[in-house]
Amino acid sequence: MSSDHYDQSVFTQHPVQSGASIVDHIYAMPSRVVIEGVFSDAMDSYQNGQYSSGSGSKSTNAYLQFLSIKDGRQPLTLATQLKTYTNMQIESIRAPKTYRSFTSVPMTVVFKQIILATTATTTTSSRPDQSQTTSGNQTQSNYVPPSLLSSYTSTPNAAPPPSAPNIPNPNPNWSSDPVGMAD
Repeated sequence: MSSDHYDQSVFTQHPVQSGASIVDHIYAMPSRVVIEGVFSDAMDSYQNGQYSSGSGSKSTNAYLQFLSIKDGRQPLTLATQLKTYTNMQIESIRAPKTYRSFTSVPMTVVFKQIILATTATTTTSSRPDQSQTTSGNQTQSNYVPPSLLSSYTSTPNAAPPPSAPNIPNPNPNWSSDPVGMAD
């Protein structure tokens, strides 16, 4: 009967420094598609026997099948006239029943996109869990030449760091206890 498509971006509310990439301060929200339709017992299925399996009417079986898809929690591909969405999931299903919909089920199905993140990874070793161990699972030691070792050691004549000056308290009767309960 109808479909509403929602694609939204969120912008930062903070000032962006001049010269900064504005792309870093805008991100896309998950796409949402709201589809309203009616499944009638009088109408034949688009595919023969599509909603006639199980007990109950065709419209009830269609509703139960959408619930099964939602409860399966599998990402879906939703194809509409405007756009094909990937990684969609049924967020909610609304099916109000009244005396007017005795032989049908009007449904509102809300689809929401699952945004998948990808990160760049770098392989540093063909055997990352074995790169620092030997066959006996002992840590490998590295040899440092004495010429390099002497340039990185501290000198014995280095002065100790300065200590804080010892200044007496100008008000020895002062207390942080406002009531005077401390001894």
